[in-house]
Amino acid sequence: MLDISVLDKQALMLELEEMAQIAGLRNFAKLGSELSISSKTQLLIDTKADDNDVVKHNGSVALTANWLAGYKITAAQIASSIAVGTAPLEVVSTTVVTNLNADLLDGVHSSALEPTVTKGNLTAGSNKISIGGTGTGSVIGAGVTVDVAQSNLDHGSIGGLSDDDHTQYVKHSLATAVSDFLVGAGTSTFTFVKKTLAEVKTILGLGSAAYTASTDYAVSGKGVTNGDSHDHVGGDGSQIDHGGLGGNSDDDHSQYLRVDAARALSADWDIGNGRMIQTDKIRARDADGLALYEDGGAGIFVKDGGSVGIGTTGPSSQLEVAKDQGNAEFRMTSYYTSESAGLGRFRKARGTQASPTIVANNDLVGFCSFQGYDGTNFTNAATIWSYVDGTPGANDMPGRLIFGTTPDGGDTSVERLTILNGGNVGIGTTAPSAKLAINGGLHVGGDSDPGDNNLLVDGKVLVPEIKTDTATPTDLTITTGAAKTLVLATPVYKDENIAGILLGKPASSYPGIDTFRDLNGTDTTINTYAFAIDEYVSCGFELQHDYKEATDIVFHVHWQGIAAPGGGTDNVQWRLTYTIARDGVTLAAATTIDSPDVAIDTRYRSYRNDFAAIVGTNLKIGDQLMFNLYRVAAVSDDYAGDCLIQTAGIHYQVDTLGSRVIITK
Repeated sequence: MLDISVLDKQALMLELEEMAQIAGLRNFAKLGSELSISSKTQLLIDTKADDNDVVKHNGSVALTANWLAGYKITAAQIASSIAVGTAPLEVVSTTVVTNLNADLLDGVHSSALEPTVTKGNLTAGSNKISIGGTGTGSVIGAGVTVDVAQSNLDHGSIGGLSDDDHTQYVKHSLATAVSDFLVGAGTSTFTFVKKTLAEVKTILGLGSAAYTASTDYAVSGKGVTNGDSHDHVGGDGSQIDHGGLGGNSDDDHSQYLRVDAARALSADWDIGNGRMIQTDKIRARDADGLALYEDGGAGIFVKDGGSVGIGTTGPSSQLEVAKDQGNAEFRMTSYYTSESAGLGRFRKARGTQASPTIVANNDLVGFCSFQGYDGTNFTNAATIWSYVDGTPGANDMPGRLIFGTTPDGGDTSVERLTILNGGNVGIGTTAPSAKLAINGGLHVGGDSDPGDNNLLVDGKVLVPEIKTDTATPTDLTITTGAAKTLVLATPVYKDENIAGILLGKPASSYPGIDTFRDLNGTDTTINTYAFAIDEYVSCGFELQHDYKEATDIVFHVHWQGIAAPGGGTDNVQWRLTYTIARDGVTLAAATTIDSPDVAIDTRYRSYRNDFAAIVGTNLKIGDQLMFNLYRVAAVSDDYAGDCLIQTAGIHYQVDTLGSRVIITK
């Protein structure tokens, strides 16, 4: 047997073999030593001291003071016999306990343990403040955690939100908050409470200012950003009262749009009367296109591929306007105090939109088509084409226009009228060489067919000159209808004369015969009557078919004096006695009129005497003017020589090229 009570009080380690006995163990524990005992060693406890001074293995003796073991104690479980009031385990140390394993405390995982702060001000750097789920209507365990240092709101298990700020969400007011506020209250823990409108105004310094739904009430740096009156209620963090966000209940944020477009609308969105959405771009979400409708259902539709329809959701071109039961109308109106107006432009370039290049001769620049539905398809009824008509260049763009229509029985537009770059217009021809070239008949003032290459005018033709082809001369033929002729709108005068020698001599008092003299007095050998005073001849005229009926007639005489005037200037006078005969009418009485005196001052010169007009009120074509022409004494200073008559005739107005019938104008 080994008695260890007498050993030195220094650290000692004993290892005993089988069947060894040890005494004095009571004092051994004070040595701070370790004892390793095999299974066959007997341990004899020194019982000289009171048994209450030792710790018994059955736990019947309690410690009476703090136990400084000095070394580690290993046990499967350490339990406290005190229900409440005293902590079951205290670690008195200024260092961090790195390996204190306690997976569950009263059923709560260690990761859920966070410091609890009673009411009062929060300071940055205090990490997190957890608000327990004990509020009315809250969800136990949901929790709301406010990170003061980060100014972020941890929404915990609130559905539809990540742990970030409210800037992800679209506010109903579309305004931007400068700050938010967080109100603390309660007696033992920090909670969020709802404030009355008056209290909110007081906190924000608004006084009696009216609240509007587009106003944000916020206090800077308190962790909730871009919210309208966000009051956290209940203390469990599971619900948020959105206050000024009209139309929303106190539920999770999954009802709200996110500014990053991560959440789609689940129903139509009515933003309210008088409100507007401002944006730079709107894009269709898929290949179904993009529609913009008014409240009656009509609107604009952008088809996948870029075609735009107004009044139709199936545009077949880049822009199509359609309307049921009415005219589809396109209108451009300009209101401006200058020459500006509504403009429409068709433009063409070769190359690409990013890099256009010059067009070429005969390039199609623009095209308008007017189509009707034929029961199966829309077919051209009329067309307008615009082409480049020549070689273009800088500030040089010659053009050509072609108008076409579709004939009855066809479905293809045919070119009808062409305007070239120089202004030449062709009807029935695509290459007019004149200002107006017509391949076919032309009817002016009517709608009947004049026949190919014929001109039919129902009204007036006002032209200064009519010519036949000068390159290949031809006769000018004017054809009128039955019993019709060419009528002059402004009458002109025509002269009908008879040679003097053809006048008839009476039985007596007739003139003799003499010859005309030239300017030198040389005999021309051309015979005529030479009138002395009181000699006369007889003759007559028929009013021609071109005579303008009921107009006056002027009689006149042309003559020459071959003798020198006796007094330097002499006078000559003639007399006309006439009557008018008409078929089937009794002959009228004769009328006499005298011409005025005409002075002669140079021999061999020709002179003319005009009579006063014969009133033609009742005259018609075919009437016969029968007369005697006398030379009579002048009023004064009679010319002593003979007067050689050249011609006698009448001046009359014409208004047609002949008469419509032989005897009727």
